[in-house]
Amino acid sequence: MEQSFVYDFKKGISAVGWSENNQKHQLTRDAEGLSLRVNGTLQTLSDSEIKGFVSLLNGGLFVYWQPFKLFRELPKNASVSPETLMKTPVWSVSFQFPNSSDQWVWYFDQSSGGFLANRVWHNNRYSLILNQSWLAYQGLKLSQNWVSYRVNERNEILYK
Repeated sequence: MEQSFVYDFKKGISAVGWSENNQKHQLTRDAEGLSLRVNGTLQTLSDSEIKGFVSLLNGGLFVYWQPFKLFRELPKNASVSPETLMKTPVWSVSFQFPNSSDQWVWYFDQSSGGFLANRVWHNNRYSLILNQSWLAYQGLKLSQNWVSYRVNERNEILYK
């Protein structure tokens, strides 16, 4: 499944869109609350759906800010090795946070040092999150757009 996240910090809006079963989903959180539209039609959400969707939006923020957290405090169990990700030579940084079963791998371009992607083993599946574009802001290079795919342990896309 391909997901597209949007965070507008100035307006206080976060959103994610995806397609599932040939239907377009758009989840939005703003000052009015949380809303889900499927093919443009507003859906009624149960409490458990709200909890899950809030977790989805917060998970996107976790992925967004995690490289900065790692810069400050790389876990002691981290290892670095050369690999190839989608035909690009990369340095992979593998680690697991204390008190978590999630396993992370971060991929950095060997030539430029740019942060290309990460992969996480979470809820018994791998997700590969590829950065598609960046935004330079006051000396920082922030991931602006990324896409997430379900993959296997060799980063082969199982489905989009």
